[in-house]
Amino acid sequence: MEAELSQIATIGSESALLDALVFLLAAILAALGVQRLSWSPVVGYMIAGMLIGPGVLGLVEETDQIHSLAEFGIVFLMFTIGLELSLQRLRAMRGYIFGLGGLQVSLSALLIALVLMAFGVSSESATVVGLALGLSSTAVVMRLMIDQDALASKVGRRTFSVLLFQDIAVVPILLLVSAMANGTPRISMAALSAVGETILAIGAVILLGRYAAQPFFRLVARSRSAELFTATTLLIVLGSAFLMEQVGLSMELGAFLAGMLLAETAYRSQVELDISPYRSLLLGLFFLTVGMAIDPILVLENLGWIAVLLFGMLILKAVVAALLGRLFKLPTGSSLRFGLLLSQAGEFAFIVFAAALALGLLDDRAVQILSVMVVLSIALTPALDWLGRLIEGRMRTHALIHDAQSANPENLEDTGHELEGHVVIAGFGRVGQMLARVLASQRIAYVALDLNADTIENANRAGLPVFYGNAASPETLKAAGLHKASSLIITLDSAASAARTVRTARRMNSDIPIIARSRDHRHGQELEKLGATACVPETLEASLQLGAQVLRSLGLPHGTADDIIDSLRSEDYANIRDLEGRG
Repeated sequence: MEAELSQIATIGSESALLDALVFLLAAILAALGVQRLSWSPVVGYMIAGMLIGPGVLGLVEETDQIHSLAEFGIVFLMFTIGLELSLQRLRAMRGYIFGLGGLQVSLSALLIALVLMAFGVSSESATVVGLALGLSSTAVVMRLMIDQDALASKVGRRTFSVLLFQDIAVVPILLLVSAMANGTPRISMAALSAVGETILAIGAVILLGRYAAQPFFRLVARSRSAELFTATTLLIVLGSAFLMEQVGLSMELGAFLAGMLLAETAYRSQVELDISPYRSLLLGLFFLTVGMAIDPILVLENLGWIAVLLFGMLILKAVVAALLGRLFKLPTGSSLRFGLLLSQAGEFAFIVFAAALALGLLDDRAVQILSVMVVLSIALTPALDWLGRLIEGRMRTHALIHDAQSANPENLEDTGHELEGHVVIAGFGRVGQMLARVLASQRIAYVALDLNADTIENANRAGLPVFYGNAASPETLKAAGLHKASSLIITLDSAASAARTVRTARRMNSDIPIIARSRDHRHGQELEKLGATACVPETLEASLQLGAQVLRSLGLPHGTADDIIDSLRSEDYANIRDLEGRG
C-alpha cells in the first residue's frame, strides 16, 4: 500500500513539473511571438493558452491549483497600482469611483437584463447575467493601461475608478444572487452584515498598514537584507489579500489598499522592484489560463448564440460607458475609447456564474456558453483598445486642426503670409524644440510643423507657433511661407519623411538653405544629393559632444577641449568618414 501511494505521489510530482515546463515554454514563445508581431502580450498569452489547453493540443489540463495560482497575478498587479496612488489622490477620485463606477455597473447590468427579458429569459436569470456581464476585466484593462503608461491620463483615471468600484461591488452582487435564490427576507440582514465586515476589513488594513507595516519595514530595512525585505513585501501583499478574502471581498482590493498605504513611504521604489518579477510571471500565467478556457468545439457548436451575445454586450456596454464618459467631461474621442476599454466582461463573471449554477438560477449549458463568451470578450480587448486609441487620436487631431483654423486667428496660412525671413522647422520633437528655444533666445521668428496632436496642443498652450501639417506636402510648406523663409530646418525622426521633405522643398525653392538632421554620414550624403544644403549626423555629433565631456573630465581646460572638437568638426568629420568608408 505504501509503495502504491509513493508511486502515485511520484506520478503527481512529475505531472506538475511537466505542466510547469509547458507553461514556461508557452509563455516564452508567446512573448517572443507578440514582440516580433508588435501585438499586445495579453493576446499572445491567450492564444498560447488556447493551443496548450484541453480544447486543442491538450498538453495541460485545467486544475483548481493552476487557477488559484494564476489569480495572484491580478493580486500583484493591483498592489503595484496601489503603489502609484495615495490616500489623498484616492479621496480626490471618490466622485469617479462611486459616481461614474456606480452608474456604469448599474446601467450596464440593468440594460443587459432588460434585453434578455425581452427575449424571454426569466427575470432572475436575466438579472444574474446582467450583474455578471456588467463587470469588466481588471487584469486585462489595467495591464493595457500600464503598458501604455496611460494610468495618469484622463481616460486612465476614470477607467481605474470604474474598475475599483467593480472590485468593491462583487460582494453585494453575490449577496443579491444568493437572495434571489433563497428569498428576499434574508437580503437585508446579509447586506448589513457584509457592509459591516467590509468596513471593518478595510479599516483593519488601513490601521495595520499605517501603524504596523511601515514601522516593520523600517526595522527590516535596517537589517540590510534583500531577501528579508522581499519576504516582508510578499507577507504584506498576501496578508492583505487573505484578510479581504476572509470577509468575502476580492483579494485584489486588499492588495490594492496595501500598495496604496506604502505609496507615500520611502520604501515604495524598492517594494515595486521586488514585486515586479512575481507580478509579470503570474499575470502571464493568468492570461494563459484564460486562453485554456476557450473550447473551439463549443464555440463552433454555439457560434450563433455566442456571436449575438458577444457583440450585443460589447456594443451595449461601450455605448453606456461612452455616454457616461461624456457626462463626466471626457472629450468625445476619449469617451469612445473609454467605452471600448470597458466593453468586455470580466473574470469576476465566472464567480457569479458558478454561484448562480450552484443555486439553480442558471443551467450548465447557459453557463458554458456565457463563460466562452466572456473569455472571447477578454481576448478581444487589446483589439478594441487599439480601435479606441485610433478613434481618439483621429478625433483629437481633427479637433486640433479645427481649433487652429477657426478659434485661433493666427492659423498657419495667416502666420506664413505675415512672416518674412523666418525659419521653418519641420518636426517639433526634442531636437525641434531645442532649436526653437535657440531661435527664440535670439528673437528669430520661426514656424514649426508636426503631426503629433499632443505635441501641438501643448505647444499652442504655451503660445508657440507650432501647427499641424505634413512637412513633405507642398501645400503645407507654401502655407508656412517657405518662399519667404530664410531657411528650412528638418529635424524629423523618419529618414523617409526627411527625404521627401528635402525633395519637395528644393523643388519649391531652389535658393533656400536646407539644413537637415541625419542619422549618420551616409544618410546625410543621401539628403545632400536630394538638395539639402548641409546635414548634421546625430550619431557623429553625439560622439563629438561625448568626446568633449571626456576631455574636460580628464582635466583639459574647456577652451582646449572645445578647440579640439571644433577642429574635428571643421574638417567635416574627415577621420570618421574614412572609417565609415572602410566599413
